[in-house]
Amino acid sequence: MERRSSSRIDAGIPAEFDTATEPGHAGIVQDVSETGALLLNHIEHEWHEVLTVRFRAAGTGAELIERRARVVRSEPHDPESVWPVRTALEFDQDVELDRAKLAGS
Repeated sequence: MERRSSSRIDAGIPAEFDTATEPGHAGIVQDVSETGALLLNHIEHEWHEVLTVRFRAAGTGAELIERRARVVRSEPHDPESVWPVRTALEFDQDVELDRAKLAGS
């Protein structure tokens, strides 16, 4: 059964994010949709933790958008990777994506 409310784009988009206590983290947004994304990063997050995430939803060179996002799950990904944690996020409001430009990311 499909739980997602919108289709995802398999893209690797550089992202910045802030936790409630620490600003200025980096990561990669993958499997992004209007309602959520998978964030590869270096911090394991608590369920329902709120992050502020910034990324370019309209492709390289576009304006950074900012969304508050709630952690749906966070788990180890690949301990050898620069991004050893993957975190599923649900945005607090929809993101307008340029699907054509992001599909090539």
